[in-house]
Amino acid sequence: MEKENNPGLWIAAAALAAVLVVMLAMPEKKAAAPVVATPTEEAKKTAETNDALPPEQPAPVAPEPSVALVPAIPSKPALPRDPDDPIPPVKPITPADRDNTLRVLDNIQFALRDYRSALGENPVGTNAEITSALLGNNRKQAKVPLPEGATLNGLGELCDPWGTPYFFHQQSATRMEIRSAGPDHKMWTADDVMM
Repeated sequence: MEKENNPGLWIAAAALAAVLVVMLAMPEKKAAAPVVATPTEEAKKTAETNDALPPEQPAPVAPEPSVALVPAIPSKPALPRDPDDPIPPVKPITPADRDNTLRVLDNIQFALRDYRSALGENPVGTNAEITSALLGNNRKQAKVPLPEGATLNGLGELCDPWGTPYFFHQQSATRMEIRSAGPDHKMWTADDVMM
């Protein structure tokens, strides 16, 4: 008699019954049978025709130009400037330095002209990519000698007389503007030289 009046037993039995009902009510998940398509007569004929043809050869892929880059040496972090110290003025570019830089830029323009004669257009990309193209990493492997007075840094970039990489601005297929940062090593300042 005690078992029949025990409410905890009735609750446990009801919970078990509810779980069983929920489990029985849930649909069973069955794995879907793979769909196998039967070939039609037309598909069989096409397959037979294709078997008779020689296999397609993949189209030749031209090697992508690559430039071996040497990691740049990280610059020293800038020290905080004392607000009482005046900013030292940048020394203006001397006429001799400007003339020398213009001569080097002119020689680079001649190299670009020779490249255009060989390939029909200017090289494109970053300084390192343009320099690499001049050195033969192009679709015709045409090598254009670097002009006298030109220097390369460790990243393969053409640099101005102060060691700063030139900035190349492609204006058209036949026109390239080249900018030197000048003695202050900063682009777009008063001492820049461009051609």
